[in-house]
Amino acid sequence: MTSNFLMGFFSKQLNRFIYLSFLTIIWTLHFFVLLLYFISPLLKKRNKRYDLALYPYTQIGSDGYTRRFTEYITFIKKDKIKFTIFDVYNDKKFRELDKKSKINSYVFFIKVYLKRIFQTVRIRNYKKAFIHRSLFPYYFYNQFPFLEKLAFQLCDHIVIDFWDAVWVGNKKLVDNTVKYAHKVSVVNDFLFDYFNKIHNNVFLFSIGINKSHYVIKKNYDLASPKCITMAYTGLPVHTKKMFDLLDDVFKKLSVEFRLRMILISAENYSHPNVEIIHHKFDLQTFFKLLTKADIGIYAVEDNVYSRGKLSMKTLDYASCGLPQICSPFGLSPYFKKNDEILLARNDEEWIDAFKKLYKSKELRQKLGVNSNKIVENFHEISKSYNDFKKLIRNL
Repeated sequence: MTSNFLMGFFSKQLNRFIYLSFLTIIWTLHFFVLLLYFISPLLKKRNKRYDLALYPYTQIGSDGYTRRFTEYITFIKKDKIKFTIFDVYNDKKFRELDKKSKINSYVFFIKVYLKRIFQTVRIRNYKKAFIHRSLFPYYFYNQFPFLEKLAFQLCDHIVIDFWDAVWVGNKKLVDNTVKYAHKVSVVNDFLFDYFNKIHNNVFLFSIGINKSHYVIKKNYDLASPKCITMAYTGLPVHTKKMFDLLDDVFKKLSVEFRLRMILISAENYSHPNVEIIHHKFDLQTFFKLLTKADIGIYAVEDNVYSRGKLSMKTLDYASCGLPQICSPFGLSPYFKKNDEILLARNDEEWIDAFKKLYKSKELRQKLGVNSNKIVENFHEISKSYNDFKKLIRNL
């Protein structure tokens, strides 16, 4: 007993020492950034050598990186804009941190911070900068945007971009961050309303969709007789929440017709009233799988996080011409109820929407075609890039 107690005691003290050492290093780096801020007039260059600095928050391998950065590279090069994307690591490394010790996490964040400090100093060589969310990726324990303050001193034209209600995790940091932006860009009206209260230069910059990746649905007959086939794609945690929200809906509908789901997720799931056909995400098969479904579904709770996001799955469904039923939160601001999608706020509305789509091929086709046009008119990557150019041109 005494031996176990002593081992536990020393283990706690060691972990505490390691954590305090980590904080000491982080705060030392904070003070270094503040020192750079105070000498920033000496660092700032009048003649900028390059046009555009791009600072991603989510990194290579993530959907956010692809949607907000990779998809625009071809267009930026075509316009002969001299640019640099300041990467810090592969997204996979961050995702693997949960499987490793805390020491690995501490070392990881110190490396990220060091790299971003020197990347931020390099902003002085650029005429304009586009920063996605924050300059210190994934580190939520900050209370003050040290790097953004330094960047604001070194560059005269900075856009900070948000596509989630990230203030839920750290409101103080987010509200302070936008003080050091000349412009703030957002993806939906809910985010616009929030940031418009704390910044006087907020713009809507919709997520771009590269439609060349997608397969368009052609046949709107039911995939199987007396059965409706749903498509759903998402992380396992979101999949579970969706099934919890629609549990009673599926029970009641299963009495009238069969329910089948093409589930594209890292993990399988089972439900007594739904036949699940599970597939892991694979870019080679993803878009074809969506077109094999009759409808797509998007079900989330009503909260700040849901309202602040822009659901990529709904844009994926629309880009394939797949009709869909959606919770009315986190959607493209260009979708209109009953014209491009069916909205459902409660069980009764979900059941009613399912029945309508089950019975009417014409409605399925109308919603699929119309939602696909919304993507073409407002989210197609070339149109989104034009919005991006306006965003940085008018700084």
